[in-house]
Amino acid sequence: MPRILLIVSLLICAGLACRNGAGSTTSEPNAGNNNIVAEKDGSEAGAADSGRTGDSRTIAGGVLNDKATQMPQPGYPPVARAVRAAGKVVVNIEVAPDGSVVSARAESGHPLLRAAAVAAARQAKFKPGPAAISGSLEYEFTAP
Repeated sequence: MPRILLIVSLLICAGLACRNGAGSTTSEPNAGNNNIVAEKDGSEAGAADSGRTGDSRTIAGGVLNDKATQMPQPGYPPVARAVRAAGKVVVNIEVAPDGSVVSARAESGHPLLRAAAVAAARQAKFKPGPAAISGSLEYEFTAP
């Protein structure tokens, strides 16, 4: 059974890499991008579905790891553990003025680790402020 799980995991990983533009001949930077997006209502959408128009009251905050008052760490997905997936996952987020994360989208990182990082980013909390903030959270996964 573990051998089957490993084979299925590798096939899934290979399929996601193909959809993410691995080996693509296009010059478009995000062609084939398969980002996972979590919206405030808990639904997931593709990157094309999550386009937001610029809000003049949104502040660009860069990397927000040090600014979070609560930043839960993501769980390590069993399928990612089976293939020893590791590395950094960058999640772009939008934070409402009340300090809650209203949007989270995996920008980069191993495809098998992205959903766990997005789920953790959705649970992060920030100090309330006068305006919304856009930035990113970085999660480091180390293979066990």
